[in-house]
Amino acid sequence: MRKLIPVFIFLFSGILIAQERTQMLKDSIAMVQHEMDKDAAVKLVEDFFVAFHQKDTLKLRKFTHPNIEMRSIAIDTSGNSTIKAEEYAGFLNNIATIPNSTRFEERLNSIAVYVNDELGNVLTPYTFFINGRLSHCGVNSFQLLKVDEEWKIINIVDTRKKGDCETEKKS
Repeated sequence: MRKLIPVFIFLFSGILIAQERTQMLKDSIAMVQHEMDKDAAVKLVEDFFVAFHQKDTLKLRKFTHPNIEMRSIAIDTSGNSTIKAEEYAGFLNNIATIPNSTRFEERLNSIAVYVNDELGNVLTPYTFFINGRLSHCGVNSFQLLKVDEEWKIINIVDTRKKGDCETEKKS
């Protein structure tokens, strides 16, 4: 029996090492999946803006959940915060009817992303130009939902302000 004790210790330590390595592998896979989710969330928002600048309303619709909501926050002339809801269909119609002679660009100054399982949030400070001239700036907040392993935009909230805008893209 005493001769078997070292064998049992060896086998038990091997089991412990295997369990530790398995957990390390699971943790590594989860970390990689989390980074892939973050990358996919950022790509969705970047693709949204490519389609936005191309006035491609079909792609813009493809990126969103059917129940998407939109809100804009602004400061009124009295200095009070106001919030305005907009239907996504109305937003798409507004994009589609921008004259071809009007150039617009929403430059993203940076992108911050947070994902947790099926929920994602992407923040993008921006500056908006019309025909090369600064129009306004603010921050976009995109709330995302993972549906069938794909991110969809469920909510867009943006702020808008005139003046005091950063126009240089941050790295």
